[in-house]
Amino acid sequence: KESERSYEEEASAIRQESAAARRETEASKRGEALRFQQMQLEASRKQRDIIRNAQVARATGLTRATAQGAQQGSGLQGSYGQFAGEAARQSSAVQGNLTIGEGLFQSNLDIFTARSEQSEARGRQQLARGQRERAQGNTAFGQSLFNAAPQLGQLGVQAQSYGQNLFSGQ
Repeated sequence: KESERSYEEEASAIRQESAAARRETEASKRGEALRFQQMQLEASRKQRDIIRNAQVARATGLTRATAQGAQQGSGLQGSYGQFAGEAARQSSAVQGNLTIGEGLFQSNLDIFTARSEQSEARGRQQLARGQRERAQGNTAFGQSLFNAAPQLGQLGVQAQSYGQNLFSGQ
């Protein structure tokens, strides 16, 4: 009875450990999802800043060209091309960083999932080991009883004989 209670306590502890590991993994996944969302927001902000800066640069170029009387010249058109090229380069860099970040976040998610699966497998393994040990203990106890049967039978015969002698007055 003591060993059964000990087994149940161990099984309960294993289940609690497994549940705690599962909660930890889920919390880590939620944290990663929030960091991923933050990364996406930051990339979106940078993209808007790039567009805004390109618009400011274009307007500044037009203002300067107009002040110099060169608003119809090819220099202004060249500046526009340069501003657009720079904005495209910066935007491409942000998009590249976002793609790398997405890969990193997916890798972290895969790691969290694998760790959770490992933890659950270890818990199942520990429970199975405990059940196997319990079964081995029950088998050993049964084998001991079986092996002791002749002695127990002899003890029963002696007890019966003693009881008969006790009550028969001999």
